[in-house]
Formats: sequence, structure tokens, C-alpha cells
Amino acid sequence: MPRYLDPKQAISLTESSAYTRAELDAYDMYWDSVSTEETLLSGKFKMGKEQGLVEGREEGTLSAKKDIAFKLLSTGMLAEQIATLTNLSIEEIVSLRQ
Repeated sequence: MPRYLDPKQAISLTESSAYTRAELDAYDMYWDSVSTEETLLSGKFKMGKEQGLVEGREEGTLSAKKDIAFKLLSTGMLAEQIATLTNLSIEEIVSLRQ
């Protein structure tokens, strides 16, 4: 049974046969560079997203520590004791009073 080309394949073959070998090589190099760039950008996006998540967690942890320190200050606990419990500096804790 003869195998027939799909119309899109036939058009693609016809178009590619109109190009010189140098033009086809340039076309292939172009698409290779596009593929490489997409791969690099995808990796950068993933790395940036992971870095953003780490920074967000760190900011959230610091915010939670400051909330706890503020509540402990309002109960009358000493800044030195709060610093020991939260690992915040005394300066950070004292600034919460203001």
C-alpha cells in the first residue's frame, strides 16, 4: 500500500527543498539557539522561585519572632530573657517598644 504524506508534511518538504544547504543550516542553528535560551531561562526561573521561597520563609520566621517578642514585652518580661528565647538581638527587642 503506498504511503501518502499529510498535506502539512508535503508543504514543509516543498518549502525546505527551496532553501540552500547553508540556509537550512542557519535555520537549524537558529532553532537550536532558541531551544538553548528557553532551557536557560527555565532554569533561571526555577532558581529564582526557590530563592524567593527561602527569603519568604526567613521573613516570615523573623516576623513571627518579633510578634512573640512584642507579646512577651507587654507581659513585663525582660528584654534579655526574650532575646534568649527568640534569638533576636536586644536592640531589635527594644525597638519593638517604640
